[in-house]
Amino acid sequence: MARRSRSYRLPGAQGSTAAAPQRTSPQRLIEDLSHDLKLLDIKRVVIRQTSGRIPFLYVGLGVFGLMLALSVLGISILGMFLFGSLFSGVLASTFGPVGAVTERKKAYEAIAQLKNNIGEKLYNLPPDIHPKVFGFRGASKSGVSLTETAIDLKSMNLDTITPKGDFPFAPYKLLSMVFAGSDGLVNLDHPAMKAQYWLGEARLKGIKKEQLTAAVSGFV
Repeated sequence: MARRSRSYRLPGAQGSTAAAPQRTSPQRLIEDLSHDLKLLDIKRVVIRQTSGRIPFLYVGLGVFGLMLALSVLGISILGMFLFGSLFSGVLASTFGPVGAVTERKKAYEAIAQLKNNIGEKLYNLPPDIHPKVFGFRGASKSGVSLTETAIDLKSMNLDTITPKGDFPFAPYKLLSMVFAGSDGLVNLDHPAMKAQYWLGEARLKGIKKEQLTAAVSGFV
């Protein structure tokens, strides 16, 4: 019986196309850009919320620290146990791994990194895609309240985004992004836009997609 011949490929003998780095597609770039903007806005909210809590936590540390010290001086076992527990809890809520100060510091660092990530993605976007960002301020049954202007991300100076993550059109509730397709029209069902928080909030108010599209089409 004739022996069937077999061919072997050396482990390193990969095709040149497999070894070459693959460029990210425009579709993936714009989706990743939308994700980074969403993360940046989440960190902006984290900074705002933790900044509001920190002064009260400091007051709590001062009060419970004082009461703990008085309990120690008065040799009050009950007081030391009670105020020691309260002081430890507030201390952890302030400076612990998930404490307000720690979370705020991480949010500042994340925003700085996200700004760099956004800049890289904008640089690699095709010239025919111009994402615009605007602020969503609220929604009611009659419609949505948006910032008066939108900013072209490609032409803006990303340094105008504050360390806290605020864009120049602040105040706003949610950061939002929109762009026109190759036909010049806005498609809110595009994967890079359909999962935005502002759309979800507007839909909960019963606002139709046609109304939302008309509200943002003027930005592009």
